[in-house]
Amino acid sequence: MAVAVIGPIAVFFLGMGVYALAAPAAIIRPFGITLSEAASRSEVRAVYGGFGLAIAGVLVYAAVAGGELRTGILFAVGAALAGMACGRLVAAVLGDRTAFYPNWFYFLVEAAAAAALFGVA
Repeated sequence: MAVAVIGPIAVFFLGMGVYALAAPAAIIRPFGITLSEAASRSEVRAVYGGFGLAIAGVLVYAAVAGGELRTGILFAVGAALAGMACGRLVAAVLGDRTAFYPNWFYFLVEAAAAAALFGVA
């Protein structure tokens, strides 16, 4: 059961990481952000790309590991995703109204993935 939950989330992070490394401007474009400077492209590659690959890696490790280590990894990644979803809620409360895509779509993805990881932790 745990691998069936962890696998798709790991693949999502892997895809996000690879896409961000290869095309940083494209991955951030749905949010209305343009990356005109080398430093901004580097930031997206680091945060979306490097972080995405690292999370995919630890999730793959968690899928084959067991016990307390798996629980810790799943809890940590779930907490990170829940934090991202909460950040979107705070933005909405503070008046940053957005269309369903991309913000609310990713809110649902983050909240569902967090709940799933907490559930199998």
